[in-house]
Amino acid sequence: MMSDRVFWHGLHRTILARAARSRARTFVYRICLDSEFYNHYRIMMIDPKLRGTAHADELSYLFSNFTQQVPGKETFEYRGLQTLVDVFTAFVING
Repeated sequence: MMSDRVFWHGLHRTILARAARSRARTFVYRICLDSEFYNHYRIMMIDPKLRGTAHADELSYLFSNFTQQVPGKETFEYRGLQTLVDVFTAFVING
């Protein structure tokens, strides 16, 4: 998807440069949850026929909004939601 080319390449180079020149800790997360119906940013703002994860699609997994219902516990989307919440919770606790 275009998000990888537009955002990830430059971000990855920045991360590598920071890691090489700084002693401060750097935190990065990369999400790749390709849902047919739960990646609301891609569906509403880009193209519902495209596959992949767009920049900002993680917001649908972290925050509730008018476009979604909580996915069923047996679904791929629910497992992705739980994983993303666990990642952010661990970051808050462990920094």
